[in-house]
Amino acid sequence: MGNPYSLEDYHYGYAFIGICATLGETLPQTQEIKLGDITDLINQTVAKDYDIEIDIEAELFSADYADPFPLPLIANFPMIDLLGKKRLEHIASLFAKIHKTEDEIEAMLDGDNDEKGFACEAIMGLKENIDFYLKNGLDMVVFCH
Repeated sequence: MGNPYSLEDYHYGYAFIGICATLGETLPQTQEIKLGDITDLINQTVAKDYDIEIDIEAELFSADYADPFPLPLIANFPMIDLLGKKRLEHIASLFAKIHKTEDEIEAMLDGDNDEKGFACEAIMGLKENIDFYLKNGLDMVVFCH
């Protein structure tokens, strides 16, 4: 259109998401976990039912984020972080005693306990994906957008 082409910082982040989706591993679970919604339910469920204090947002997007990718600094979204073996093992240890079957989750979602069902569904998906990464010696890239 006659204008010079320029990229905003977030364009690099979304391009990186596309690259990871195209070239990355196919995970056992494909999931979206809404920050401030499902993450709050996860925190509440594990605190109430399992006596585990967790801030899953902080676990997935560390405050000491070291910008592991050579992208321009992104002002807010998408958030991108890299979880190496140590962080993956830590999150796995937090969820170690939590187990729900698909049938148990479905019963919660179909009954009066749908919020707990959403939390358990997200937890079990995270557990399965983290196990996949650990078994295959991979790091996990997480995005919030």
